[in-house]
Amino acid sequence: METALHAERDGTIAEVLVKAGDQIDAKDLLIAFG
Repeated sequence: METALHAERDGTIAEVLVKAGDQIDAKDLLIAFG
């Protein structure tokens, strides 16, 4: 599944906290901004 993200301002992704195939819950953090 793919989801588009639209932001109000520019940002940089510092870290991806999940990998392909991971099971996630609704409130899990997926990325960290730096």
